[in-house]
Amino acid sequence: MNVSVSEIPPAGAAPRRGRPPDPGRRAAILSAARELLFSGDAAGFTMEAVALRARVSKATLYRHFPDLAALARAVVVAEREAMTAALEESPEQAAAGPYERLEAFGRRLVAFIASPGHLRLHRALAAHAGLRSWMGPLIWAEGIRATHHRLAELLASAGHPEPEAAAEALIGTWQGSWHLGVLLDARPPPEPAEQAAIVRRGLALVLDGPGAMSRPLRDG
Repeated sequence: MNVSVSEIPPAGAAPRRGRPPDPGRRAAILSAARELLFSGDAAGFTMEAVALRARVSKATLYRHFPDLAALARAVVVAEREAMTAALEESPEQAAAGPYERLEAFGRRLVAFIASPGHLRLHRALAAHAGLRSWMGPLIWAEGIRATHHRLAELLASAGHPEPEAAAEALIGTWQGSWHLGVLLDARPPPEPAEQAAIVRRGLALVLDGPGAMSRPLRDG
């Protein structure tokens, strides 16, 4: 099956010259790319399809993104930043302590994992080696590992003695066996109430379990 791997040039390809990219068109391109990437149609994620959906010319698309891998990376990074925003200290979250930010992040993560788009992408990657060969490492580095790193940073700043291990354990307990059950069509995705319970249970197990140092993460 053609997954348009031929559209991915060698690393370090020179950027295209021309007018400065238009931020509005970039947003439209990213939105179109996200829709196609999470549609589950591996063969349909091409530069031509993205340009058509975003209603821009291929020249405009290539002015913003030199190849399909750069476009996919931008979508993954945008998803990661939207999710990890819950971990950041900001005026909107001034009253939220580390524990509250962890819970907000956990809810975003579990909702994303349970979303139809993520499940479709997961199945497409599992089914198509051509897509997985280049997109799998990209998602691993820019999505999964970068998210883990930011989570570990928050845990470290809050005084957890083993932030890397705690981050790994939290993500593992939040994903849990329910995700495999959903992928195997053995159970439905969790509803919001169950998602919230999954997050609270993971926090309790990892941060309040034997040997954990959870007090610095809680206010008061």
